[in-house]
Amino acid sequence: MTEQERLIGKHPEATHILGEWLIHMDQPTTVSKKHRKLEENYTLRRKAIEQIAEWIIEHHIIEQRLEALERKARILQKYDFDHYVESLSLLPSSEVTKKGNVAEIILVEYLKECSGYSQIIHKLRYNTNVEQAMKGDDVLLLNPNNVFEKVIYGESKFRSTPNKQAIEDAVSNLEGNKKLPVSIGFVADRLYEMGNSVLADELMDLQNLLKENRINVHNVGFLLSTKSATPSKDAATQVEKHLDTSNPNLIFISLGLSNPDEIVDESFKLAKERLLSIK
Repeated sequence: MTEQERLIGKHPEATHILGEWLIHMDQPTTVSKKHRKLEENYTLRRKAIEQIAEWIIEHHIIEQRLEALERKARILQKYDFDHYVESLSLLPSSEVTKKGNVAEIILVEYLKECSGYSQIIHKLRYNTNVEQAMKGDDVLLLNPNNVFEKVIYGESKFRSTPNKQAIEDAVSNLEGNKKLPVSIGFVADRLYEMGNSVLADELMDLQNLLKENRINVHNVGFLLSTKSATPSKDAATQVEKHLDTSNPNLIFISLGLSNPDEIVDESFKLAKERLLSIK
């Protein structure tokens, strides 16, 4: 077992899109550096975009709103329905927000598959301004059958060109007192509203135990950026060069893609098309 596997689990199997599309390499570790390098099988990019588009819809929109759209689609003409969907601002149009959200979504889905843990709620559904990045933990994964087992808490970054600052910013937000998640109370409140008071009560107890450092927390930094033969433009090379942490339970994941902006643009474009084609 590698140190990376100890912290977040094994890379997904090829039966999962992220195991099929992405190739992983657990880099040699030191006390201050644990890095998992991810690259893509470019021939599967379109298949990955199709899945990411589905995740974009799932992470941003609750099931009841989708059901409401289906009802509207049955009674409105196509032209009127398109305008109706546009007026709801269900997905962000801001390029910065879209990039950040895609990085967050990919990291959440990747860690879910590696660890077998759950997100509990989809955070982005509760953003009061869809055009802005939502405050709070980018990734908070727990075992819903035993929330006290371990917490996986992480931060994601998207950069069209990788840089030292992005890596250092992610690491600094996952060290010291910052290594603890801040949104457990928020998640508990949503569960109370849903009527799941048993799990919500457990999360409140978990928050108390985290403050007392009695729960195992594994932290994950993530950089989604470019793959390049030029070291200064290659995500994995930059992480290897600049990753330095005092947190022994921190792993950093790099995902280097050729033209990562295309992944974001095409995934959101397809997600929008699917919303407009609801029947």
